[in-house]
Amino acid sequence: MHYLELRNFDNSPFAPDGVSQQGLRFLKIFLAYLLTKPLPNRDLTNDLATAQERNQLVALEAPDQPTAFRAEGQSLFLEMREMLHHLEDPVDGAVLDDLEQRLIQPELTPAAKLVAQMKDGSLMAFGTDLANTWTHERRTTKPLLPRLTRLNDRTQRFVMAAIQAGVRFYEISDGREGDLLMFTYDGITQILQDKEMRGRHPEQRLRELFPELPPLVVHQS
Repeated sequence: MHYLELRNFDNSPFAPDGVSQQGLRFLKIFLAYLLTKPLPNRDLTNDLATAQERNQLVALEAPDQPTAFRAEGQSLFLEMREMLHHLEDPVDGAVLDDLEQRLIQPELTPAAKLVAQMKDGSLMAFGTDLANTWTHERRTTKPLLPRLTRLNDRTQRFVMAAIQAGVRFYEISDGREGDLLMFTYDGITQILQDKEMRGRHPEQRLRELFPELPPLVVHQS
């Protein structure tokens, strides 16, 4: 295997980032579980065709009704629990407990919750209200980056703008010289102190550092 792509796990409207911490922890557990499974010693063409067929069947099931593949799902959860038992990881076991409840009680799934919010066959009102809620939360939250709350607000905005532009950043020091952050893009690396990132125009500063950056709209406050 040379390439593996995971999609559609970050599309929950009930989490501000599209995926909850619980969802990410489950993804970690599931990927670890897959690494423990040997590849079947047979032609996978039929297996993949069956998987695609089942995926389509599940997609067409009523969101608030039990899935036809509940038994298979519970078997999968059991195997993941056994793996966590061998790893002596009881904390992540609680994540499996919570998510398995969605298999047993389908009304707890995001899809069923969306159905419950429909009015006259439309989710427009719900979607608009939710979008306004998340927008207000983002714009009124002071620490844009909870891991870097010790940094100046403008510095956090600079880091956020860098992330949005696809620039990688790393903390390399928080000693007496102040916080040092390393930014890397397209083969260019820049190391900046906190005070060097406090300008009012982060996009302009980023473009000075990395001339090849794509256009980026940064909202000022």
